[in-house]
Amino acid sequence: MTLIYFSNGIFKLTGGTWSSGDSLYYVMSDLTLARWSYAEVTVPFWMTKLLTWLVLGWEAGFPLWVALPWTRKIALWFGVAFHIGIGLTMELGFFAPYALCMYLSLLPWERLTKWHK
Repeated sequence: MTLIYFSNGIFKLTGGTWSSGDSLYYVMSDLTLARWSYAEVTVPFWMTKLLTWLVLGWEAGFPLWVALPWTRKIALWFGVAFHIGIGLTMELGFFAPYALCMYLSLLPWERLTKWHK
């Protein structure tokens, strides 16, 4: 999972629309990707820029965010929110639920079940 996010972040750093902060705006304006028309549900342009940069920083810095104990939970919760957001706003089939399944192995199952000794 770390390699997937990190690789995506590094790849996105080489693209112009990600570093300029315009990528999410273009995605939300693309009727083949978005669940609704950007004209129907407008998201402020400054917010799409901020979210684009947040995703870029989260993905490119993911190895560091999960390595540091004080940022690990924030990084993982951001990832869950990220994939839920993708599932709610974009038409990508089962990508969001599949990606969320990666997080299941990180849950503290021994604390969540009564089967441990």
